[in-house]
Amino acid sequence: MLSSGIPTIAEYQGLESEPKYRDLLEHSRLFEDNCQTGNVSARIYGRKWVQDPFLQWSRRWEYVYTAQRVLAWATTRPTPANLVDAGSGFTFFPFYLMQCNPGLNIDCYDNDPLVGEALRAVEKVRGFAPGFRREDLEALRQDDESVDAVYSVSVIEHTRHPEQVINEVFRVLKPGGLFVCTFDVSFESRSPMHWSRVAALVEHVTGMFEISSDWTDIDFTGLESNPGIVTTAWTAATGAAALPWRHPLLVWFYDLVRGRPRGRLYRPMTFCCGAFTKPTAG
Repeated sequence: MLSSGIPTIAEYQGLESEPKYRDLLEHSRLFEDNCQTGNVSARIYGRKWVQDPFLQWSRRWEYVYTAQRVLAWATTRPTPANLVDAGSGFTFFPFYLMQCNPGLNIDCYDNDPLVGEALRAVEKVRGFAPGFRREDLEALRQDDESVDAVYSVSVIEHTRHPEQVINEVFRVLKPGGLFVCTFDVSFESRSPMHWSRVAALVEHVTGMFEISSDWTDIDFTGLESNPGIVTTAWTAATGAAALPWRHPLLVWFYDLVRGRPRGRLYRPMTFCCGAFTKPTAG
C-alpha cells in the first residue's frame, strides 16, 4: 500500500509495480472507450485540464493511493456504504471503485452541471454510474453524520475556504468514517496552495481527525530544498509530458501578467496524500 505524506522519488519510481496501478490504467482507457461509445467527450473535463487524468504526474499516485485506502476500508464495513467524491469532476475513478466493490454507493459532488450530464450518458453504456449532486463543498446540503466515507483528489486546496470544506466533511461523516484527501503543495509565495497555507490546512485536518498510522509530520519549511521528493521540477526533467500544462510557456506568461513571475518554466510544486478517520463518540 502506498505511504501517506509526500512521496519520495524512490517510492514513485516503483509505482508501476504497485497493486491497483495496472487495473487503474486499464480502466481509465476503458472509460475513454465508453465515452466514445456513448458520444460523450472526456474533454468535458479534459478541456479544463488533461484528457486522461490517470496519466498526469501526481494523479497516477493519488488515484492508486485513494483506491487502496477506500477499498481496504470497505472490506471492514457492512454494505451498502455511502461515499462522496468531493469535487469529482468527470473521470473514470468512481466507476472504478464501484466496479471493484458493488456495495459502494458513490455520489459525485461538483458545482459543474455538465459533470452530471456526462455521468448519465456513460451510464447508458456501462449500465451503472455514481449519483450526482451539484454542491458547494463549503456548504453541503447533506445531513449531519449521514455519510460513511469521503474522498477528495486534489480539490480542497483549490477552494476559497479549504478549512470550511474540512469542517463540512467532518460534519457529514459518521463517527468512524473515512476521509481520504490528496492536495497540491506550491512553492510560490503568492499561490493559494503555498506550503505555508497547506501546512495550516494539514494542522486543521489533523487536529480534528484521527491520523493513519503511517502518517509522519511534514517539515513544510524545508520541502523545496529536499532533493528526494517528487516535484514538478523532477518530473519536467524525467518526463515532462506527464505535467498538466499543455502549453507551459503560455502558463508562464499568464502567471507573469498576474504578477507571479518565476525563473523556471513549470510551476514549482509537489503533492501530499492522507487518510483520516472521524473519531467515534466517547
